[in-house]
Amino acid sequence: MEYLKVPVQVISHLTEEILLSSFYNDIKENFKLKIVGANRKIRADLPNNLEVEYLKCTPTTPMLEVQQVTYLNNGLLLNMFVHVIRMVKGLSLFIVFIMLIR
Repeated sequence: MEYLKVPVQVISHLTEEILLSSFYNDIKENFKLKIVGANRKIRADLPNNLEVEYLKCTPTTPMLEVQQVTYLNNGLLLNMFVHVIRMVKGLSLFIVFIMLIR
């Protein structure tokens, strides 16, 4: 499950067409901005009620949570996202490894 927050200054121009293609490409091509940094935190947690419902788990199922804040070369915050990953033996660690090397 992913939660995404983007500042209004960054998304005020967005259209459905941009969202269906590439938001990041639009930032790069139309605004000549680059992603220059990101901070990432990884932790274990228990799911909230929404995550229990959508991820089909119990309230005591361990979750892996990856939080990331991304910055642009003009100093603006581009976005903040939180990935919540249901722990499935063997598979979840592979998914996180792939996310970290992107």
